[in-house]
Amino acid sequence: MTRSNKSKNYKDPRMEPTKRLRANMRERQRVSQMNEMFDVLISLLPPSEFRLRLSRAQALREVAKYINQLIKHLETSDGSDAITKFLTSSWRIVNRKL
Repeated sequence: MTRSNKSKNYKDPRMEPTKRLRANMRERQRVSQMNEMFDVLISLLPPSEFRLRLSRAQALREVAKYINQLIKHLETSDGSDAITKFLTSSWRIVNRKL
């Protein structure tokens, strides 16, 4: 049995570069969007000892640590102090950015 040109396994060499270019463009857009989201996330962290740009793994660790600090603060707060008010307003800003 021979393969016909209409077979699912048939690859038209003229189509491959176009598909690859499209896939590359989609991947570049995806990576760009992820980088933008990490930039937003990092911008919401308090200043830290990091002088260089955080890696994604470092950023996620710092975010987790910061969220735990905020939770502890909110659990022990009566809601009237300036930090709690700031956190509430910051949360509104985060929701708009994301």
